[in-house]
Amino acid sequence: MPQTGQTTSYAVGDDGYYQTGVAWPNPRFTVNADQTVTDKLTGLVWTKDAGTPTVGSCTGGPKRWQSSLDYVACLNTANYLGYSDWHLPNLNELESLVNWGQVTATWLNSQGFANVHTDLYWSSTTFAHYTSYAWNIGTYNGIVSAGGKSDYNYYVWPVRFGYTGSFGNSAIRATGQTAIYYDGDDGALQKGVAWPNPRFTSNSGQTVTDNLTGLIWAKDAGMPTFESCTGGTMTWQAALNYVACLNTASYLGYSDWRLPNSKEIRSIADYGRYDPSLPSGHPFTNVQLAILPLYYWSSTTYVVGTSYAWLSSMTHGDVASIFTPYNGSVWPVRSGQFNLSISKTGSGTVTSIPVGISCGSTCSYPYQYGTVVQITALADSGFIFYGWTGCDSISDGKCSVTVSANKTVSVIFTTPTPSPTPTSTPTPSPTVTPTPSVSPTPTPIPFNLSITKAGTGSGTVTASTGTINWSGNSGTATYASGMSVILTAIAETNSTFGAWAGCDSISSGKCSVTMSADKNITATFQTPIPTPTPSPTVTPTPTSSVTPSPTATPTATPTPTPSPTITPSPSTTPTSSPTATPIPTPTVTPTPTPSVTPMPTPTSIVTLTVVIKGTGSGTVTSAPGTLNWSAGSKTGTASYAIGTDVAITTKPGLGFKAIWTDCDNNIGNTQCLVKMTSDKTVSVEFASNKGNDFDGDGNSDALWYNATTGDVAIWLMSKTNISVGDYVAKGIPPDWEIKGVGDFDGDGKSDMLWQHKGNGDVYIYLMDGTKISTQDFALKGLPKEWEFKVLGDFDGDGKTDILWQNRNTGDVVVWLMNGKDIKSGAFVSKGVPAEWAVKAVADFNGDGKSDIVWQSTSTGNVYVWLMDGKSISKGNYASNGVPGAWKLKMVADFDGDGKADMLWQNSNFGDVYVWLMDGFNITGGGYIIRGLPNNWQLLTAADYNGDGKADLMWQDTNNGGIYTWFMDGLKISDRGYVVNGMSSDWHAK
Repeated sequence: MPQTGQTTSYAVGDDGYYQTGVAWPNPRFTVNADQTVTDKLTGLVWTKDAGTPTVGSCTGGPKRWQSSLDYVACLNTANYLGYSDWHLPNLNELESLVNWGQVTATWLNSQGFANVHTDLYWSSTTFAHYTSYAWNIGTYNGIVSAGGKSDYNYYVWPVRFGYTGSFGNSAIRATGQTAIYYDGDDGALQKGVAWPNPRFTSNSGQTVTDNLTGLIWAKDAGMPTFESCTGGTMTWQAALNYVACLNTASYLGYSDWRLPNSKEIRSIADYGRYDPSLPSGHPFTNVQLAILPLYYWSSTTYVVGTSYAWLSSMTHGDVASIFTPYNGSVWPVRSGQFNLSISKTGSGTVTSIPVGISCGSTCSYPYQYGTVVQITALADSGFIFYGWTGCDSISDGKCSVTVSANKTVSVIFTTPTPSPTPTSTPTPSPTVTPTPSVSPTPTPIPFNLSITKAGTGSGTVTASTGTINWSGNSGTATYASGMSVILTAIAETNSTFGAWAGCDSISSGKCSVTMSADKNITATFQTPIPTPTPSPTVTPTPTSSVTPSPTATPTATPTPTPSPTITPSPSTTPTSSPTATPIPTPTVTPTPTPSVTPMPTPTSIVTLTVVIKGTGSGTVTSAPGTLNWSAGSKTGTASYAIGTDVAITTKPGLGFKAIWTDCDNNIGNTQCLVKMTSDKTVSVEFASNKGNDFDGDGNSDALWYNATTGDVAIWLMSKTNISVGDYVAKGIPPDWEIKGVGDFDGDGKSDMLWQHKGNGDVYIYLMDGTKISTQDFALKGLPKEWEFKVLGDFDGDGKTDILWQNRNTGDVVVWLMNGKDIKSGAFVSKGVPAEWAVKAVADFNGDGKSDIVWQSTSTGNVYVWLMDGKSISKGNYASNGVPGAWKLKMVADFDGDGKADMLWQNSNFGDVYVWLMDGFNITGGGYIIRGLPNNWQLLTAADYNGDGKADLMWQDTNNGGIYTWFMDGLKISDRGYVVNGMSSDWHAK
């Protein structure tokens, strides 16, 4: 639950004193180019103009409640601001805009909104006790009250979607109203986070936990006298004192009770009920009803007149302010405490703000629910900070966690390595390139030298002086301060020495340390990749002759301007960074949104049927309502009042994606929106989501192109086994080249993108295993200045899209695809400076939409655009100054967390290193191997064993051998040859 906004304290223990709740982001709102404003706290999107303007035939100005709903329906028909899903906000949505620490209208107008009136605004929520009334909010003071639907004219402020809860538990709750009184009202739409069942849990100590908000209430709401704490109704200051007394007396075993703030006291209200306005079946006792003084005090002061404070009625759920010397009721609450624990690897200290964690000694601490804790790591001597896991976010190397449950954060300290890493000069978080320790003035203090033998191989380590005492792979020795020790590593048969870590210096393969402190040294021995014995050249043998298309150069045609793709006019290239250039309005006339047919009066019930297709795994849920699944069935049904908006959400199993059919609208590939105007059936298929998976079996396959003959072949793979090998086409003319592989039609099977080098024609093979199911031109005559960059699913619809860049202007354009057809095309950015090169496309933040990685050719800086369709939602540096020897080779999900990672290789030494990514943040990483011989070249990164984690396929350029590493994060879990002696004419695609 968010904070109220009140930051000034008027008495000890009040709202400003505690400021409980999820902190607001700064800035709170984002003003969008389309005249909407996004609330980053709740995810709601509002019209920028809050003045109820006239839009075409939609007459503006204050109006009656029913006319307000009609006005919003008219805006949807008019596709207002480019959207047709506006609704009148329910009471909780509207109240989310209130700043209880300021005059709300004045504050909102200063945050980017326009024409916010100091007046009343209608909500879509009906007053349950008297259904001729509806709830409204006052933007002058935040009052929550009800007015006659046909008696008063109030303003209308449309809102659309949201409920991301991106800042902790700050998503909007459903109001509880399910009855429908008019088309588009709260009961019809039931917007907001659904309540858990059960809503409340009665605890053994006479407390009650609200499972929706996490708040813990006293079960007895009757203000009992407890020890020296006298109960009954009382003034506001007396209420604060009463709660303080309960804490001193450890009421019900706790000493952290509070007077709830204005949001908390209202959070338990059910606006579909009255007398009391509490959810059905609630476990509370002695709830005070009727009129003052039986309203319950909040701890929030009425900021317009600070001698007043806010209180709420449990009869109806309204919120009003009264003079603080008057009497009201008291209902104590506590946030509940949850443990934040630190799991530490290596040697270092972990501290927190606010205080509590000091690990070292205290590695677990109980924090109040909703507390945002910032955790800092400081490595001990001889160690470096390596990375975090379990954080909600990471910034400047610090871990932030919102305590909403018991949580564990892991921190890794490791011994430094002398070899350069991709994050050196300057060092990007989280990998640090250490500076060798400086030897202090010798003292007669002995120090310990600890040696660890690591890796898959074996060997011995000896010292130039002293004796190393070994226990397994761990050895220790003690030396006087200032003594120099040289360590020598000798690999045993069938092993090779890999690398030292923790040395002061390395010369001729030997490790030197000066004992100025306790030292930790690691010697890594590896089992080398076997050098294969060449065997005869393997050429895939077709089972039948396939005549490809295109097999000849298509007849030349005049070069048209691509439609609906944009061919932009050249312009002067600016010198700004990739994020500094505003995204222009596309010059293509958008396809208008179909007019919305007004919903009929909800007098009947309609049925939603959801069918799960395919053999993939995943779950399907709906909101509002619950899908009823018959035993063993893949068909679920639910009944709704006609006109209800239903959101169907999937959670695909690991390695699968959702493909929808017959939705009214999609939000990415995980959510389907349906308006229940009649009985409707929606289907979803959980399809394989692997790269280069031509047969859709969940295992990546290998695509080969013969540069001499023009033949194209596919190996259908199962780990290192080729289950089927066949030609796709033979004799493709050399003017045609394969640009990329992706799933253009969303059937879970990879397809091929071709382009003609001469005339720019773009052609697509839609594949079914090794066979071409459909083929056609996507576009003819694309001008040569437009260069193909990468493929990715930018809008999250499960279908691969195409990214182009103009070599002359730097302009970046995306085509959103539907099979072989270009669904739409638009600029992503114009005038990107030439020094910035597109390096890769993948989903780095796990939202199901591809993002773009850029790298500066002059500085080495790495920058990530997080994408939302054709728009850049966020952009930031992943790292600065990556040395030129480190090359970004692949992006793939190596740890199976649904977020792409980056694989680098050092062109001088052959070292292979992975950054584990979360958005544009590097959350961890490490070497996979050091010193890989340069005859081994990385071909692809794909999931060849179907475990949801990317594997690596290599080729030996000396003999053509194809070798696969099966990866488990940063570890090689298995490995093996696919084939030996592949002809050099065949190239992996």
